[in-house]
Amino acid sequence: QSATGASPSGYRAPAQYVCARRKEPIGPPCAGPRIATADLDARLWDVLVDAVLSPLIGERVARVRRDGTPSHDPDAAIRRATVELARLDRAEATLVARVDRITAAVLDAQLARLATARQAARDAIAAAEAQRRAQRVTVAAVATMDAALARLREAMPRATPTERRELAAILLGDVEIG
Repeated sequence: QSATGASPSGYRAPAQYVCARRKEPIGPPCAGPRIATADLDARLWDVLVDAVLSPLIGERVARVRRDGTPSHDPDAAIRRATVELARLDRAEATLVARVDRITAAVLDAQLARLATARQAARDAIAAAEAQRRAQRVTVAAVATMDAALARLREAMPRATPTERRELAAILLGDVEIG
């Protein structure tokens, strides 16, 4: 409820938050209290400042961001797959060197098995490289978030009432009580 509509004596009631059902009675009217906007805004701002200044918020956001990224070492996976590719190349060279001692059917079956294993090793390398890229993006995103959080922490004490409302809307989203 706004602070408009002054009385004949010029008195304006302070602005208040009221339940939407007081204005549009659908069913039983709301019995919730009217709350002075200045009081609630100050309490809300104090809670937001405490939350943003808490060292735990950065850790929680970083943990949530990292949880989508597998934790195993992509470089180790690439090394293992590269070693496997070298082993498969040696095995194929051995087969080809013995071509005169094995049947064509056995050679074809072994070459097909080696081709399947080689493709699996290449897929493992591609997956590990994708994971490495994802980890770099995650590290960059966490660093960006840390920098933004530091700027926010620095700016919060100087925020104007309008900036406070905008920030509360960003952090809390659309909130309707009642």
